[in-house]
Amino acid sequence: MQNLRNYISACVNISDETWTKLLAIAQTNLFSKDEIVVYGGHITRKEYFVASGVIRSFIVDDQGNEHTNGFFGAGNFITLNSRRTENHCSIYNLQSLTPTTLIAFETRLIATFLQEHKYLTALVNKIKTTEKERLLQRDHIILQASSKDKYKQFVKVYPELTNQVSHIHVASYLGMSPVTLSRIRNSV
Repeated sequence: MQNLRNYISACVNISDETWTKLLAIAQTNLFSKDEIVVYGGHITRKEYFVASGVIRSFIVDDQGNEHTNGFFGAGNFITLNSRRTENHCSIYNLQSLTPTTLIAFETRLIATFLQEHKYLTALVNKIKTTEKERLLQRDHIILQASSKDKYKQFVKVYPELTNQVSHIHVASYLGMSPVTLSRIRNSV
């Protein structure tokens, strides 16, 4: 919980009273390596903060192939609000790639909490900005001219992930085969 408080405190000065109220609506969830946190197509009404571990976001195509489209490490919010349909069905799957601790908030409860504590708008803006930056970084990585350039950019943006997650997921994120990724890793 301390890294959640640190994240919030970097945006706004949160009082002990407000922090206690926030903790009252927070749920700590522990996930084993490779456990599915959210299934695509299923209703989900939670927002998450990654306290520890790594989560990947992915979709499954009509042929059953998984396509990784994001990674979330410790100290990041996973904002599912932009990742679900109007009827609250998640568009993406979320999977823990390492033993992971998530702090979960019911969407309705956190929305009410933020409405009651309007001074936390800076926090909401930071979460939205971070998500936009993550998406822009992904576009920048994927649109690189060569596979080697994609990998170099990935390492620059996510240096801690290269040895923390399966290379199959990194290859999927980069839009290349695991064999191609292995060749690039050996040549860099």
